[in-house]
Amino acid sequence: MNKNYPVTARRNHSALTFVELVVVIIIIVAIVLVLIPALEDRPSALKVLDMSNLKHISFAMIVYADESHGVLPIHPRDAVEYIGFEMANIGDVYLNPYQEGDEVVDRGDSDGIAVRYGGYVFVNLGLSLEEIEKPAELILAYTAKITPEQTTRNVAFADGHVERWEEEKLRATLPEDVDVDAMDGP
Repeated sequence: MNKNYPVTARRNHSALTFVELVVVIIIIVAIVLVLIPALEDRPSALKVLDMSNLKHISFAMIVYADESHGVLPIHPRDAVEYIGFEMANIGDVYLNPYQEGDEVVDRGDSDGIAVRYGGYVFVNLGLSLEEIEKPAELILAYTAKITPEQTTRNVAFADGHVERWEEEKLRATLPEDVDVDAMDGP
């Protein structure tokens, strides 16, 4: 009994056809295109560290004012020293994570409108808390611009919160006497 079975070509099912390969590539490209914007919006570690530093500094300034008859410190280093940060940590808090060196820059006049200490610029120093009508709108400090490519800055307010602002918004909100460009740079 010899049965004649038709001879059919057997395909190797482990190989992909051209169409299957193109479909796989299209799916991968679609996934990458969906993920790229999500990854770009995530704050970098430097941005988070910068915001954390500003929160600590603004907290120190507010505590200093509460304990000093309601007056903000004349110089930002006074606030951090006052509430008891160890000397080794003071420099770390004031360093802008974007700057490469570990030196603390000290620019400006302590009785002027703005002082740059470390990687941050401080405004409204020596102001009485009683004079502040809207603490959520009064800028205490902001991140100094270290590189020309930097387009946003973190800004700390008298109520302790920190926001990320575009350069133009910061310049428009600061008092006119603040020379933003003089306070920037490494």
